[in-house]
Amino acid sequence: MSTNYDKIYIVTSITHLIPLKLDLPKLNYAYWSELFTTHFNGFNVLKFIKGTSTSEEQATDEWMKADVVVRTRIYLTISKTLRERLLKLQPKTAFEVWTHLQKIFLDNKRTKSTELLAELRALELGSLTVDEYFRKIDSISTLLNNLGSTVNEYDLVMYAINGLGDKFSQLSSIMLHRETFPNLETFRSMVRLEEIQMKRKKSFIVTPPTPLSPSVLLAHTLATTQVCRNFSCGSCKFGAKCRYLHSEIIQSITDSSRQVTKSLSS
Repeated sequence: MSTNYDKIYIVTSITHLIPLKLDLPKLNYAYWSELFTTHFNGFNVLKFIKGTSTSEEQATDEWMKADVVVRTRIYLTISKTLRERLLKLQPKTAFEVWTHLQKIFLDNKRTKSTELLAELRALELGSLTVDEYFRKIDSISTLLNNLGSTVNEYDLVMYAINGLGDKFSQLSSIMLHRETFPNLETFRSMVRLEEIQMKRKKSFIVTPPTPLSPSVLLAHTLATTQVCRNFSCGSCKFGAKCRYLHSEIIQSITDSSRQVTKSLSS
């Protein structure tokens, strides 16, 4: 038998249509509710969450059965924490479930927006990597968008510049004197490039040799290679192919060491 709500029974997996979980830490109510209202409108059951059903409709078995399905679809697309919180309240209809969720997310909207803006302004690079720093900015910006407190691109770049600290002071100074700012993604690439150049400069720093270096080299050579006993006694049939160190080689290394030391000290 055909009913007014047949469409809602056709969908077997609501998670395919609502590919995100409503979660309080993510503050993603705006995205989640937009997807739900769009799909429920297409299923002809939007009035179940808007509370616009008449008392006569609510008294029918057809309406009550459809309301249970709508409630179940909501429960399947929210986090475990939210689901447990709602079940304790024991809502009787889909409208009550929807209203409770709306209240949870929107009651402290202004307070949460103020906290996130303060966090964004105070954010500093510190021990974070460049990627971690900009991911943090992106995350806070997304949460603010979810709350309806969108931060414009200019302010995001300004916050990013202010938090870079002394390590990128030269780049920050250049940016602050520009007439126009790039967008956040372009600025992220500029900071990454600056970081790469800093690392490259450090890798080219060469420690100058000291007067002790030749002596250390000689000591290391003598410690790791044994002196040939046969050569010391007068003869070695292996000659240059001998796997031990001959005295003339020791003398050669010693002479080289003296020459280098003399050159460094002059």
